[in-house]
Amino acid sequence: MIQVDNLSKSYGKKMALDHITASIHDEHIFGLLGTNGAGKSTFLKILSGILKPDSGTVIIDDHPVFEKRTYKSRYFVFLSD
Repeated sequence: MIQVDNLSKSYGKKMALDHITASIHDEHIFGLLGTNGAGKSTFLKILSGILKPDSGTVIIDDHPVFEKRTYKSRYFVFLSD
């Protein structure tokens, strides 16, 4: 399960994510819809542990993913050039 609590991220004065809270349960499919600049890529970067949120938490299967290489590689595939 993915648990996102009170997630916020801004770039200067631009608020990309404003206190997002969500629960995504195992075996469910979810999608992100929104206009350009809505925060979809920012959300996914934080979810995968690439980007650090300004506030809030992301927990996947009871483990935080930011700066936890073991858990990142367990849940996400990172491609390099």
